[in-house]
Parts: sequence; C-alpha cells; structure tokens
Amino acid sequence: MPDSPYPVHLCQPDARKSCGACCGLYNYQDHSRSYLQDLLGKRTELYASFGNQFQREEYQMKEASFETSPKLL
Repeated sequence: MPDSPYPVHLCQPDARKSCGACCGLYNYQDHSRSYLQDLLGKRTELYASFGNQFQREEYQMKEASFETSPKLL
C-alpha cells in the first residue's frame, strides 16, 4: 500500500490483518459473494439512512433485525 494516498485502508490496515477482520463478514457460515453483497448492501443503506445524525445504538438494533446466515461460532 505504499503508493496509496491514504494512510490506512479499513479492510487491510497492516500486513497482519486482512479484509473481513474488523467488520466480521467472514464470521458467517455463508460467505459467498452473493450473500456478502446483499449483507453489505443492507448495511450501507441502513448507514446512509442516518445522514449526519448517526446513532450507534439505533443502527445496531436495526442491523440485528436483518436475516443473516448463522455465525460460525
């Protein structure tokens, strides 16, 4: 990532972490491309719906209502 104008990439913040480490995408039994696209789409729409009035607790409550694949652990 030395050529990047950005100092940190959220999906790969350093050489020891990789995509999915912080957002938990790969904690689900189904981590197929179509499932992850759907899940990320829902999360993105929900996040955008808050505009500049983001409320973490409300976001977490609404996100918990999404139908998701069972988690691995």
